Parts: sequence; C-alpha cells; structure tokens
Amino acid sequence: MSRRIADLLIKIGADSYEFQQKARQVERSMESLQKKLSSVGKTLSVALTAPLTALGVVALKNADTQQQAEKRLLTALRSRSDVQQRLIAQAGELQSRSVLGDEVIIGQQAYLASLGMTEEQIGRVIEASAQLSAATGMTLDSAVKNLAKTYGGLTGELGESIPKLKELTAEQLKNGEAVDFILKNYKGFAEGAASVGLGVMRQLQNAWGDFLEQIGFAMMPLATKVTKALSGIVSWLQTLSPEIKRVVVAIAGVVAAIGPLTLGIGGVIKIIPMLAAGFTALLSPVGLIVSALLALGAAFAYAKVQKQKMVDELANADDLATLERKLQENLKKQKEIAAATTKNRIVPNGIIAGFTIQKIADPEQMAPLRKEYELLTKAIERKKEMQA
Repeated sequence: MSRRIADLLIKIGADSYEFQQKARQVERSMESLQKKLSSVGKTLSVALTAPLTALGVVALKNADTQQQAEKRLLTALRSRSDVQQRLIAQAGELQSRSVLGDEVIIGQQAYLASLGMTEEQIGRVIEASAQLSAATGMTLDSAVKNLAKTYGGLTGELGESIPKLKELTAEQLKNGEAVDFILKNYKGFAEGAASVGLGVMRQLQNAWGDFLEQIGFAMMPLATKVTKALSGIVSWLQTLSPEIKRVVVAIAGVVAAIGPLTLGIGGVIKIIPMLAAGFTALLSPVGLIVSALLALGAAFAYAKVQKQKMVDELANADDLATLERKLQENLKKQKEIAAATTKNRIVPNGIIAGFTIQKIADPEQMAPLRKEYELLTKAIERKKEMQA
C-alpha cells in the first residue's frame, strides 16, 4: 500500500511539474502578445493619434476664442452686424501687417464699442494703439485704454511718456487730436516690427492660427452634436434602475478588489506551488482583462435572471386575457407617441461607429414602453406554457 501511495505522489508531482511548464509557456505567449499589441498601440498613439488629437484640440480652442471675441464685439455694438463685419475686416487687415492676432484686436474693438465710441473712432484708436504699442513696447491693451481716456479730456500715463500731449487742451483731446498725433508721429512702427527679427515668425504664427481657426470652425458643428449626444447618454445613465447601478458598482468593486487580492494570493502561492502558474496568469494584464470580462458576464447573467423573474411575476399576476389587453394598450401608446414625436435625431452607433441622424420617436418616452412590451410578450408566452 505504501508503495502505491509513493508511486501516486510521484505521478502527481510529475503532472504538477508538467502543468507548471505548460502554464509558463501560455503566460509567456500572452505576455509576448500583450507587448506586441502595446508596441503597436504606442506607435500609433505617438505617430498619429496624439498629434491629430492635439491639432484638433488647438483648432477647436482657436475657433472658440475667435467666436467668443466676435460675439463680444457684436454684443457691444448692440447687434449691428454690418458694423461688426467691417471692424472684423479691419482687424484682419491690421493682423496682416503687424504681429497682432486678429482675435486680440477684435477683443479691444469690443472694449471700445462698449464705451460708446463710433465705428470711425474705434478704427482710429485701434490703428494708433497698434503703432504706439510697437513703438513703446507697451501692450495693446494698455495702449487702447490710455488712448481711450484722451476722449474724456485726460492724458493720464501718456502725458508722462509723451509730453507733447500735455500741450493739448481738454477740448482738443475730446476731439481726438491725441489719437491724430499718435497716428502722425508713430506711423509705420507696427509694420516695421513685423518685418524684422521674430516679427516674421509671429506673423507666420498668426497665419497658422487663422488656418487652425478654419479647421476648428469646420469641426465645431460635429463637436457640438457629439457633445449633445454624449450629454444624452449621460442623462440616460443617470436614469438607470437601482438594480443596474448596483451591478455597475459590483463590477467596479471586483476590479478594485483585484489589487488588494494579490497580497493574499502571494502567500497562497507560497503554500500551494501547484497553483502558482494559474494565479500568475490570472494576474497578468491579459488575465485581468479576462477577469473583468467574466465580471461583466456575471452582471449580464444577473440582469437576465432579474428579467425572467419579472416575466414570471407578470404571468402569475394576471390571466391571459388581461395580459393580451395590456399588450394592445401598450402598442396603442407607442403609436400615439410615435405620431406625436417622430423627427430627425442624432443616434449614437457606438464608440467607433460614431453617430447617425435617423427619423425616430422620442427615445425617452418610447424606451419604457418597449421594455414593457417585451416583458408582456414574454409573460404571455410563459402563461401559455403554464396552461398547456
């Protein structure tokens, strides 16, 4: 008897060793595949996805900055779109011969318009401010604000840096002669700054920014639709039943528990060498993915059980005639809602497929009715089986 037991132990040991060897081979293969996939993913991310994503983000940001500036100008002009368009054209022309971006210029135009200045006054102050900024090194914002003060009869800081302005009377200042002085004596400084040194680079930067703005404008409608669609998905997720939310929490709990679980498994592996390869494979990147998929499968299984439970309850609660009557009432409600709410809507087709525009009824009103219809149909089938 003892000899047989010894032979059996030897056989078990040999089988265990073979299992470990095969398991290690599988693990190495899984790791190799994972590394190859990671390498391809990183290459695509670095060489293509990341640059395109960054370009798209910058383009949308540039377009948004431009739109916001133009909207502020239109608001300051009390919705006089004809004046807005002429001032925007002036901003573009000034950008072409200076280092200033048109969105910055439009922002200053909006400020002057909010002060109640006329279109002519805005144009002259902007031009003078651009030349003054290039000549003195002050910011465009500072130049605009200081020149705007002169229309109130004050020279402020400009009087200290340009003493000649102090010779003007308050009436002359209010008539715009300080701006006339700047336009006459500082003409050409903006153009000069754009033609030497880094000025040429800054002009190229502004031109590139305008190009990205156009890309952003083209992307904006799609980005808006995607945002609205995602908002709808988020709203739908918030309406999930408490049971489904508990399932989601359970899945998250399984994933969160995998980390601490490894601490205990380390000790078990030391005690049971035969399980080492199995646990190692489980805790590899591929193993964790499999674990998550199993948890997700368990969640769907739970949902299926709950659905069958509801079907059985419906079948037991009413007779066949009542169930069929409820089914007809449900169909009638669906037709009424479809007739009243059907229109073109954005429908998500998944993360990769994107979105399509389909003519459908209000999903929020139809969804519960369709679920009820499905349950009633199953309940009628179940009732017929019970009566057979």
